[in-house]
Amino acid sequence: MGELLHVEELLLKSLPKMKEAATAENLKDALEEYREAVQGCAKRVRDVFQLYEVPPREKKCDAMMGLLTRGQQLMQRSGPGAALDAALVSQTRKIIGYKVAAYDGVSDWARQLQAREVAKTLDKSLKVETDSATDFEEMAEDCNSEAAKQTEETARKPIVRAPKRPKELEGARWGDF
Repeated sequence: MGELLHVEELLLKSLPKMKEAATAENLKDALEEYREAVQGCAKRVRDVFQLYEVPPREKKCDAMMGLLTRGQQLMQRSGPGAALDAALVSQTRKIIGYKVAAYDGVSDWARQLQAREVAKTLDKSLKVETDSATDFEEMAEDCNSEAAKQTEETARKPIVRAPKRPKELEGARWGDF
């Protein structure tokens, strides 16, 4: 549970940055809605700790840190536009996929241990994540289509060639100067 708490806390810090980097208004709205959903998931994880009367403690989740680091790299390397939006949607879908698997696993484990209240709480977060997966899947189609159009337009632009080297420099190499 400590890893899930870490995952949720990391996302609460990262999603506003992703929203700021996004250019499409519908993506910004979707990331904000997802941030609100993540707040609910984080609360439910804390509730599970409370059910066991244990203080909530985060345990570092390297997998999520890797996903979020990749998202930061995408935001740093890409300029604003449809391609970045498509990349953000793709990365968000990977994050949600990870969380679906995590919540499914711990929820099943709780049921096996006869911890019905815990399983019920975790199932709520699992439902939120599966619904989010569907929402971002639909958004991916729009963002990918827009990015493809933008790429196609860029590909049609003429390529500017570098000027020819003056005759006196033909055959010269960098070390010759």
